[in-house]
Parts: sequence; structure tokens; C-alpha cells
Amino acid sequence: MNSSTAGPFAPPRPLAAAPRLSWSRDALVARAMLLAVMALLLTFLIAPLFSILVNAVLDKEGRFVGLAHFVTYFHTPSLLRAAWNSVLVAGSVVLISVPTAFICAYALTRSCLPTPFKATVRL
Repeated sequence: MNSSTAGPFAPPRPLAAAPRLSWSRDALVARAMLLAVMALLLTFLIAPLFSILVNAVLDKEGRFVGLAHFVTYFHTPSLLRAAWNSVLVAGSVVLISVPTAFICAYALTRSCLPTPFKATVRL
């Protein structure tokens, strides 16, 4: 048996050095832009949402009241009526817009308009 044969008792091969990661200028710019966008997202979206959630559990004087505001809100009698009105409006919009969109799409498909005009209408 020679030393090149790998058997169960063969000595392990030396590990190769890990390749060094090098970032190109484009990759650095892309990462910097990503970090900038994430900072803007944190500043203008997540921070105000956190502030709203914190203020939702405080009263006007700043004392912690827990979920008392939410319990009061969900016990409001007009809440169910408002939710039902929202469902009716959403259903009405669907019943009007889906057939209208189907008719427009069917007419556009079957029309004899030149291709540039069809492309403009499809936008």
C-alpha cells in the first residue's frame, strides 16, 4: 500500500488556506447604498411605528395603561358597523372593477389596433 492511497488510517491532507475575500469597488458602493437605504427605512418607517406602539399603551399623562385603550375601542358599538361598511365597499369595488377590466382586456385583445397603440394601452 502506498502513501497516495486514501484508506481509513491515512493521514489527513493539510487544509488549504481559505481564499481571501476581496470586494470590488462596485460591491462596496452597493453595500454602502444598501446600508443607506436601511438607515432611511429605520429612520422614517420603523422609528415612527415604534413610537406609535409605545404611545398606544400610554394615557394622556404618559402613564402606562396597557391594553385598556384597545379594549375600549373593541367594545365600541359602531365598530362592527364600520367593518361591515368596509366589506360592502370592497365587494362593490370588486364587482365593478373585475368585469370592467375583463371587458377592456377582451376588447384590447380582439381589436385591430396597430401594435404600438396596443402597447400604449397595455401600460
